[in-house]
Amino acid sequence: MGLRPRPPVAAAVVASVALALASASCFDELPSPTSGELTDGGSSTSNSSVSSTTAVVETDSDSGSSSGEEATDGDTTTTTPDETTGQVSPWDGLFACLVDTPCDTWELPSCEGDVCPPLDAAGACVLQRLETRGGNERLQYRMCQGECELTGLVLRGATDDRLDRQRATLDEADLPTNYDAITRCTLVEPAFFAACLEEFTPPCADPASWMTGCTPPDNLICTPP
Repeated sequence: MGLRPRPPVAAAVVASVALALASASCFDELPSPTSGELTDGGSSTSNSSVSSTTAVVETDSDSGSSSGEEATDGDTTTTTPDETTGQVSPWDGLFACLVDTPCDTWELPSCEGDVCPPLDAAGACVLQRLETRGGNERLQYRMCQGECELTGLVLRGATDDRLDRQRATLDEADLPTNYDAITRCTLVEPAFFAACLEEFTPPCADPASWMTGCTPPDNLICTPP
């Protein structure tokens, strides 16, 4: 008996098996992602060091600005404190001058006869500044006789003997209700104030003894803002 030919189905099965084996060997050769490499989604397959494909941002140490990527809104936004209170100050004239005020307001004491209370820290500061006359600054003293008045003295500084003076009438809240005209006066000799610091007598508590020749000024030492 002669051999019969192999059925075509058997040949097809053999071909399918061979193709499957070849395909498997091809996929086995594909490299898998290694540690530190980025996947298609942009994330790393492990927590190890970031690969060289990651963008690097360089910072200028002097200016604080960055290069290598575009700044976001958060990088450029700055805030400026609002210094406006919305309230109008009641103070005007010399009391609004932007100068130093090295001393507290001195409450002028009342002397009885030749006896005055001890000189307090605010009074000693005012008398000492009137003696030295070293800076462009405002000194203030307060007197109450029925109603209260606040007087501001703006010194010219640089050992100048002249100053500008202005009085303001105060209400019960110690706010100004009326201003007198500004006058320019000449301080008496520094020795007077030095003596007052040594021994506080009634003339030392009397501002009329501190200065002479008060007249309207041609121009102000301190121009109010």
